[in-house]
Amino acid sequence: MELKDYQKRGYVAIQPHTDEKDTVLNWMVGLSEEVGEVAKLIKHKYYGNEPFTDEEIASELGDVQWYLMALCTSLGISIDTVAAINLAKLEYRFGGTTFSEEASKNRHVNEKKFSQTEAFAEMIKSLKLKED
Repeated sequence: MELKDYQKRGYVAIQPHTDEKDTVLNWMVGLSEEVGEVAKLIKHKYYGNEPFTDEEIASELGDVQWYLMALCTSLGISIDTVAAINLAKLEYRFGGTTFSEEASKNRHVNEKKFSQTEAFAEMIKSLKLKED
């Protein structure tokens, strides 16, 4: 499944809100809550000897993904664009190779440089930031 299809199909479960602020805050708080659910499962596994099943963690990660999609949708941003920008940033940060301590330490400086490159500007122009 492509992310844009997920975003369109998942949108049917989004309830209306009174205004943009209410919408964005609701999805942001929901996203934070679901990330907390994932953290709880992991904490209990490693510090409480309460293992989780693949189904449990996948379900909670799916909830994180849904709230991320809802937040993107409420902001009018394509989730495919978010993924593409993130991949480009990672490729720039690590030079298209694997993790390195040095690249990780310098990631903020490198990302700022990347966001100011012509390649980044061209990529942003070519991507569809807003959904139809």
